[in-house]
Amino acid sequence: MKMGEGLGARWAALQPALAMLRRAGLRAGPAGWAGLGVLAVAAVLGVVGDAWIATQQEALQQQRARLQRSAAPQRAEPAPRARLEAYYTERFPPASALSERLSRIYATAVQHGVEVRRADYRSVAERATPLQRVALVVPVQGDFPSIYRWLGAVLIDLPELGLESISIKRGGSEASVVEAELRLVMFLREGA
Repeated sequence: MKMGEGLGARWAALQPALAMLRRAGLRAGPAGWAGLGVLAVAAVLGVVGDAWIATQQEALQQQRARLQRSAAPQRAEPAPRARLEAYYTERFPPASALSERLSRIYATAVQHGVEVRRADYRSVAERATPLQRVALVVPVQGDFPSIYRWLGAVLIDLPELGLESISIKRGGSEASVVEAELRLVMFLREGA
C-alpha cells in the first residue's frame, strides 16, 4: 500500500461518521452549534490550562527547594548563660594572674619614673558572677605628669583594671614631687 492510498482509505472510512455529524448538526440548529463551539473552546482551554498549571507547579517546586536550602539549620546560637560565661573567659584574666598583674603595675611605674610604695589589696567575690573584685590601694610618689602618664599606661595595658579614686598631696606650692594614693579595682575570673 502506498502512502496516498492509505490516507484515502482512512478518509473514506470517516465519511459515514462525518455525514452523521452533518445531519446531527442540521437537526441541532444554532443552539447545538453554539454548544459544540463552547465544547471546543473548553477543550482547547483545558489543554492550554493544564500546560500553564504544570509550568506554575514546576516554578513553585523550584522556589520551595531554594527556600529550603536557604532555611537550612544555621549554627545554633549558644544559650545566654553560655555566651555570658564565654564573655567572662575572654575578657577577664584568671585569679591566678594577680601576682603577674601587680608586677606589670610596678614595672610600668619604674618605666615612667614613679615610685610605688607598698600596695595593699583585698579580694572579694562579686555576687552572681564568676569574678573576684580586687580592691588595690597604691601609694605613689613622683611628679604629677609622670604619675598621670603612668596611670594612663596601666589602665590601657590592663583593661580589667579601673580607677576608683585618687588623692593627691603636695608638700608645698613649689614642690614638684607629689604623693598620691590611688584606689584601683581589678576584676579577675574565679576558679582558673
